[in-house]
Amino acid sequence: MTSWNPSVSRNRRALPIKRGYSNEQLLLLENDSFDIIYIDGNHEPEYVMEDVVLSFRKLKQN
Repeated sequence: MTSWNPSVSRNRRALPIKRGYSNEQLLLLENDSFDIIYIDGNHEPEYVMEDVVLSFRKLKQN
């Protein structure tokens, strides 16, 4: 799991850190709430596809 230092961001309060497996954490996030989603997790094809499908639901329309 990658560790990121939020203190380097001017918007650190707007960047909560979620720990856990992406397939579990993505289900907890609101649908249609993100402009951009960066996926960097398990590189096995079935896990990448699962992250893509779960993440797609979280993207805002248009």
